[in-house]
Amino acid sequence: MLSPVPQSPDHAQRGQNGTRDRLLKTAIRQFATHGFHGVSLRAINDLAGAKNGSAIQYHFGNKDGLIAAVVKFIADEMFPESHRRLAELQSAATSRPLNVREIVEASFGPALAYSLRPGIGIAAAQILPLLVQDADPKIRRLFAETMGEMIAKADALLCPVLPHKPSAVVRLQLGFALVNVVHLVTDLHVLYGADTAIVDPAVRVKVYDHFLDYTAAGLSSERQGSDRFRSELMAGAA
Repeated sequence: MLSPVPQSPDHAQRGQNGTRDRLLKTAIRQFATHGFHGVSLRAINDLAGAKNGSAIQYHFGNKDGLIAAVVKFIADEMFPESHRRLAELQSAATSRPLNVREIVEASFGPALAYSLRPGIGIAAAQILPLLVQDADPKIRRLFAETMGEMIAKADALLCPVLPHKPSAVVRLQLGFALVNVVHLVTDLHVLYGADTAIVDPAVRVKVYDHFLDYTAAGLSSERQGSDRFRSELMAGAA
């Protein structure tokens, strides 16, 4: 009878990492479809094909740990390129004037492109609104922690480019843009009659460009609403 070949530590580590990766990607898809509280850890474990029934507990501890790991996975996929581009623009600002469109693209373009690609991108994008909507403040805080640094960098670049706007307004409008990009990929495919994703690459490119143009135009705008509407808002507040 042949004895099993002992696994090297490296081989075992690769196996553990493979299981962890499958669990994360399965969790992303299941959370995107059913929400954080609509799917059990056992179901995720089984769908990921983990041989160990307590694999999630081994790798993540509990559901909170799994959700935190999912958010980190998404952030690591979506945002490093934004940080790199924003750093490049920060350096470029010492030698030339920046424009709103390039700051917007550096901030949101990489995440938007990742979300629009086929595969796990759209499911990853669908996780972000769940963070904002969850009743648990620990989960909501993950959203701010994930996006905060990128928004602060974009804000620091935009304020000198938009001197006619108070910094608080710039930060608020960046927040609007962030909410829009979070919900864009989640819902926009419905307008194209698709169940999950926009499959036509030409349409994805147009969506990408139009979103960046729309966001840059909003940030550049000097008009903040009609006098009549502002009066109605103030009357409502009273």
